[in-house]
Amino acid sequence: MLGVAVAPGLAHELTADIVAGLQKDLNERYSSIEWQTELAVDSLVTPSAPITEIFEAGWRKLLVARWDLGIVVTDLPLRIGGRPVTRRVSTTHRIAIVSLPALGPLGLKSKLRRTLTEIVPRVRR
Repeated sequence: MLGVAVAPGLAHELTADIVAGLQKDLNERYSSIEWQTELAVDSLVTPSAPITEIFEAGWRKLLVARWDLGIVVTDLPLRIGGRPVTRRVSTTHRIAIVSLPALGPLGLKSKLRRTLTEIVPRVRR
């Protein structure tokens, strides 16, 4: 089970339609696994949370929900060394974080769907 946790509001609005399509995309792309996806709307952290706190909250959600892998889609900007990043992966926790602001405003839905599909193999390692 791949769980996608999103905050209420913009992140949820953008991600809700994508998660249903994500299951189809993953089953086509990685046919050796029968993929199931689940969307959870949850304010995992406060808006000023550091990336480490987002990983921890995502990992706790993964454990409680009994997911195999988890992706947190956030409307918070992620920065590493002061530079914006679109995604971060923790193979240890089997969690990825995707930052909507770093994907940019144009074509956001298609960028998010592509990013979610591409990030799954990196989380599985």
